[in-house]
Amino acid sequence: MNIKCKICQEEFSDQGLPSHYTRLHGIDYKLYYDKMIEDIANSETGKRIIDEFRLTGAAKPTAIKLNIRLKIVKRVLNYANISVRKIKSEQCTCFICNQTFARTSLSQHVRTSHSMSFVNYRHDLTVFRLSTNYGKSIVSDYKNGVALRALVCQYGKLHQLKKIDIREMLTCAGFEIRNPQCYLLKSRCQWYLFNGRYFQGTWELRYAIWLTANNVTFKSQKEIDPLLYELNGKQHLYYPDFYLPSLNRYIEIKGRYKARDKIKMDVIKHVYAKHEFLIITQADLKAQGIWNFYKQQNINFTDYVISADNKQRQIDLFLKNNDKQHVLASFNEEFQSISGHKSTRIKFALRRLREKYNVSVDVIKRVFEIWSIAKEGSGSFISRMPFCTRLN
Repeated sequence: MNIKCKICQEEFSDQGLPSHYTRLHGIDYKLYYDKMIEDIANSETGKRIIDEFRLTGAAKPTAIKLNIRLKIVKRVLNYANISVRKIKSEQCTCFICNQTFARTSLSQHVRTSHSMSFVNYRHDLTVFRLSTNYGKSIVSDYKNGVALRALVCQYGKLHQLKKIDIREMLTCAGFEIRNPQCYLLKSRCQWYLFNGRYFQGTWELRYAIWLTANNVTFKSQKEIDPLLYELNGKQHLYYPDFYLPSLNRYIEIKGRYKARDKIKMDVIKHVYAKHEFLIITQADLKAQGIWNFYKQQNINFTDYVISADNKQRQIDLFLKNNDKQHVLASFNEEFQSISGHKSTRIKFALRRLREKYNVSVDVIKRVFEIWSIAKEGSGSFISRMPFCTRLN
């Protein structure tokens, strides 16, 4: 949109007019801006803005259609006493009392006014949404093959639903929603080896350090037999994080306790009613003094890190549990006891080390490569090249 300068009557774009006033006429454009908005509002352009806004109901489509800056459209509408305030997407309504709150304040309102946890509120909200007409339509459309993304586009803006809300509704309705790419992603949690036991993530490791220091007998995830349960007509296995035999209690360390997690735990508690199940969150670890307890024990997490990859984990364990000089001496002894070509003697020596240390040959090759060990014909070990290149 081109606007005429009131002084020299030259036309400029709405973006170039401020610099024209400042450079050529020495006028502060901010003082003149309100007068310009008033002139636009009283002109034919202002009437077109108002008429188009009443048809579209939004300022941005109006600005795009008339090719006018959005800032000017909003100022003209405000001058005409037309409210263009947009309801923030972060605001949401409590379905129990129909009061509107910011998304960050809703959880506090649920706990204080309705005396229930936000996890239970989300579950009840999902059940309530399924009982509505649009909830039944979502389930029906998904049964007929409509994609999840299409459901979000169709029902999201109309009923203020996000993708996670529709996923929880379909999960609660009995559908198994999975992301095809989730199997290609590696776990974000690092594995740790502490006192001969494996723990996934620092949260489990913190709790294990606290249990060990207090002489509490427990079993870790790798030592517990998985619990079989049935959900949505399919059988699943549940792997608890800890088990306390003295209390007959299973413990789960959770970061985010979602609605589908609550549904799963409700089924497991019903099937294994003889056992006790306890969910521990980050807030619980901090409240009980477990979060920073490892610092009192002078423990550094990096000393217990192992790889999540099975082969790399074997390499890490081999390096931690075996002395370098002892392994090299064993290899030298086996190498000298075998006759034949040098490459043949190396291969047979590796096989004997594999049987002795109960690891694969690839693990021993990788360990020797890390140590930068090469075998010369004289029988001495030197650090000239990686060991695996000597096998080629």
